[in-house]
Amino acid sequence: MSNLLPWHPRRLNDEILSSWILRIAAGNNVSVRSLCEWLGNDQPVAALDRMAHTSPLMDSIAYAIGVEKEQVIECLPSSLHGLSRTPVCL
Repeated sequence: MSNLLPWHPRRLNDEILSSWILRIAAGNNVSVRSLCEWLGNDQPVAALDRMAHTSPLMDSIAYAIGVEKEQVIECLPSSLHGLSRTPVCL
């Protein structure tokens, strides 16, 4: 039996973890809180983007959506430094 979620979208280019989790939850017709609880996270949902890359939840997310753990770690804001674009003022 697989624990792969029925709907597991790929992460968008510079998407952060909370956004990706929101899309995964919506596609599986569950709340973000319910999804996080199913994945074994008992922390407040707001803490997703501040999570340590060593958190066991990283493994749970990777397993549930069928990707390598490194792909999940890449969406933590601390991994995205340098990717933000400087707005151009006109």
